[in-house]
Amino acid sequence: MAPTWLTAVAWVYLSICFACAGVIGYDIAVNRRRQPMGVMNAVYPITALYFGPLALAFYWRWARAARRPAAAPASVSRESVPRPAMAPAGDGLRAHRGQPADHDMAGGHGADSAGEPTPPGKANRSKPYWATMATEVTFVLFPAPHQLMPDRGAFWLLMQIGMIIGFATSWPANVWLVKRGIKVPM
Repeated sequence: MAPTWLTAVAWVYLSICFACAGVIGYDIAVNRRRQPMGVMNAVYPITALYFGPLALAFYWRWARAARRPAAAPASVSRESVPRPAMAPAGDGLRAHRGQPADHDMAGGHGADSAGEPTPPGKANRSKPYWATMATEVTFVLFPAPHQLMPDRGAFWLLMQIGMIIGFATSWPANVWLVKRGIKVPM
């Protein structure tokens, strides 16, 4: 069983992360700020599930797409409707270089949330190694009979920490891959 303070911190942070994901999802769906690359419509809210306010700030500053016009009349062809422009990139941090890492991590987070099994010590290609390590760390820090289970807030807080570490360790590799032209910026 996790200490009471850790459980409280976990539920507060989880609540903040869900709220941030909701704000981004609402902005994309209801405010019609769909991303030019469709998969990113899901990536940004998923990223907010573990990065919380930092993901919201990133989205608002660098990734928020221009508002799409309301549904085009039937007489207007789809090609004549302009594509939304991306928000201007900042002058310092090159935000688009982080988006491939964002995309990869969102896929891994989805797999972790769905409870995809991974044998101890083995990294699945579809999810980051650090997320797998976070699962293993929960069993080391909280051995039987006080194991953290997926129905506990502290378990998910530790998973989020693993996702943040995985993002931080994959970012430099993704920047390098984009610079070399091996991976396209998103």
